[in-house]
Amino acid sequence: MVAKKLLFMVDDQPEQLRLLEMYAHKLGHKCECFTSAQACLNRLTEKTPDAIITDLFMPEVDGIEFVQTCHKQHAHVPILVLTVSDSTADAVRAIRYGAWDFITKPLGFERFQVTVENMLGRHALQKEINTILRQAQGQIEFEDIIGVSEPMEFLFDGMRNVARTQTPVLIIGESGVGKELVAQALHSASLCADGPIITVNCGAIPETLVESTLFGHEKGAFTGATNRKKGKFQAADGGTLFLDEI
Repeated sequence: MVAKKLLFMVDDQPEQLRLLEMYAHKLGHKCECFTSAQACLNRLTEKTPDAIITDLFMPEVDGIEFVQTCHKQHAHVPILVLTVSDSTADAVRAIRYGAWDFITKPLGFERFQVTVENMLGRHALQKEINTILRQAQGQIEFEDIIGVSEPMEFLFDGMRNVARTQTPVLIIGESGVGKELVAQALHSASLCADGPIITVNCGAIPETLVESTLFGHEKGAFTGATNRKKGKFQAADGGTLFLDEI
């Protein structure tokens, strides 16, 4: 079973939207419905869904243009397009522009269920693989942190609010809850993502070496200082300094 997801539904026909909404709820997923591509694009600036299901032929911003824009701005969100049976060539074109798959109208629940769950299942598997690869490379993103509860959504909202600022962040939590994971995600989403993330376990530094470790020292500054040493603050210049166990 695929965990329950948030789906964005786009169709300029209200009756078609009601059908999509009914199917989504029958599968246990949450959904938000939009009668225009532009309305959905506006909402995407505020909220990122787990998948988008859109009609291919709509006024103003059509399905192909919508798919291109969504894929460019939210490449990690899978898109399923709806089309009529005699326009499969357009659906194939949409796939070339970033759509995951297509379904022809009229919609049947069983076909909808198989296609949507297959899309979400494969996407979840790909995210898990990408997470493992990024963790191995010391990189992480919000989407890699597992959680769908209200407290986790509150955490994600807070992370989004501070990720693109220069504000120092205090991360509080019991041992093992994932404070370092949050720090890595904030760094990856920050303006300093191209710089290093330097992690310092403050609890492991002897009191007499705290100043030297954080700020560095010059040769001869104290007994045993045989070389000039760069501190962690300087090492993290242009990136992120994560002071763990502060």
